[in-house]
Amino acid sequence: MKTRFGFLVAAAVFIALPLYAQDFDSTEEDQPPKADIFDESDRDLYADPAPTEAEKEAAPSPPSEEAPLFDEPNATTEDTVKAAGEQEEKDKKFRFSDFIDTKINIAYADDNLLENNEFSPAMGIGQRNVSEFVGNAGEVRPVDINHTHLVLHHKSDGYLPGVLTEAALVIRFKLATDAMSGQPQPSVGDDGTFLRAGYIFDHKTAKKTLIDLTGFPFDAERFLLGYHYDLTWGGMASFPQNRDPVPGLRIGFEHPRFYVFAGFKTHLQPKKDKLNTERVPVETVYAGLFGAGVTIIKGLMLEANGGVIQKGDNPNMPEVEDNAKRDDILAWGVSSRLSYARGLKIGDRMDLRLYQNDPRHQLEFARPDEYEAGKFSFMVSAEGDFLQENLQDPDSTGGTKPFQAPAALIAAKFKYDYARFHVEGSYRSLEFLLFDTPGFVPFQALPKTARTRPELAGVVAVDYHIKPAYLTLGLALGYKRPATYQGAIGVPIAVVKRRTASTAYISPFNRPIEILPADKDAFDIIETKFDLAFHLSDFMTFLFEMSYTLDNNRVKLVTSEENSEELRKDFEDSSIRNRLGLAAVVQAKF
Repeated sequence: MKTRFGFLVAAAVFIALPLYAQDFDSTEEDQPPKADIFDESDRDLYADPAPTEAEKEAAPSPPSEEAPLFDEPNATTEDTVKAAGEQEEKDKKFRFSDFIDTKINIAYADDNLLENNEFSPAMGIGQRNVSEFVGNAGEVRPVDINHTHLVLHHKSDGYLPGVLTEAALVIRFKLATDAMSGQPQPSVGDDGTFLRAGYIFDHKTAKKTLIDLTGFPFDAERFLLGYHYDLTWGGMASFPQNRDPVPGLRIGFEHPRFYVFAGFKTHLQPKKDKLNTERVPVETVYAGLFGAGVTIIKGLMLEANGGVIQKGDNPNMPEVEDNAKRDDILAWGVSSRLSYARGLKIGDRMDLRLYQNDPRHQLEFARPDEYEAGKFSFMVSAEGDFLQENLQDPDSTGGTKPFQAPAALIAAKFKYDYARFHVEGSYRSLEFLLFDTPGFVPFQALPKTARTRPELAGVVAVDYHIKPAYLTLGLALGYKRPATYQGAIGVPIAVVKRRTASTAYISPFNRPIEILPADKDAFDIIETKFDLAFHLSDFMTFLFEMSYTLDNNRVKLVTSEENSEELRKDFEDSSIRNRLGLAAVVQAKF
């Protein structure tokens, strides 16, 4: 939900509030990261870095034991103790938050240095359409690299022993400029505000066994199913024709050897078919989410989660009296992952897309990984998804048909000394890419005559951290054989480059689907990328990314040679099919 610029004034007031940092528990070695919105990496989002030596020296010295608490020449010891007690009570009652956590990005970028037209202006400050890497290689859409987060967080023990309470107000606001019109687009919105209460069973010892209840009053987008970002599901896009945040509630139990969780989200969906000439009532639809994970042996973890989502009415199907629910769309799915890890935790590869687009990690600061000279660490994992929903059957009047969407991914990452190596390979069916739309023709399953091809993608990435210079350099190579759809023999092929939603629209920057010229086949997509991260201080990092993409599936409309009044499809110019992108980002988190 976007708000006008005036609300930024209210948000700015919080910047003057006092700061106080409260750390979370650190991740143990030899444990794969749990697929939980409150895993250890997320808890670090709300922890301020330790003060530097210069800050410690600059800090005022504490008063000596003999010094009076108040500068009153006639104050007695009894008066001093009483005044101190009253002040302590006031401090307990009057507290804005434990600390204020702010993340600010500013970007100087160009999506294509080889082209300088109205769809790709010259380099500038602000949101630009730099390419996304595998598995979204080869398509250009806005990557939100110029934004600010403001987090007001408070966590404290409850009155009863073992009770924990926690809350955070997470505000995301942008002072962006439209890349085509040049008009300012200020916006303010929630980005994961939550309230959390729980009980720690072993609060007197290890503090690692707990049950908690978490509510997301505005936006539960950080509560997702699946594991790797490219295979996640169950977010706001799962509800057709939805542009609004979806709230949710989650309960979880965590033990050193296993975890379980369950929760739900609610959304207001049209109660029956939408028509432009009528006002349609809405109804509450639900999404139920659940999951569990167990550590089989040290380092080996098996996880699974799933969900059921009510998607509301199918507008393609006419209403039937006394059977209004026959065309309601019900989606369900399961995801699982088996992973094994040894040694130090290994973070994600260097990639602006993962920094900025994954809702579970958008608040993270791009700080260097943990390294240890001469130590070898690794993690390997395999995961799979299977989703299904009932859509209109194009081959049967008035009937529905299952729309099944499998996907899988294998990944391995290694770390030795100060070097890291990542390799990933993924399979995503055409149905998986179209699951949120849902269907190639919205709300309709694929016909029997359709010829489809799944997406296959892979990426290899290596980076090296130069500790004395606080510098990390990375290089990556990606390949994708995009998914395709052909309605029948002789019909032009459609290339589906990424996951689509029912709210998607085609624009020069957002082209998830390309219809190729007649009798032309789809091309594979190749991308290479160089990344640099220079850590200027404990709260500021400079990020640089340059990428080259070869995507011969880009098309345009041209005048027909046979008839000047007709248009036909043709492939884009070489300067557009070959794309050289650049982005320089300064990121601060304090």
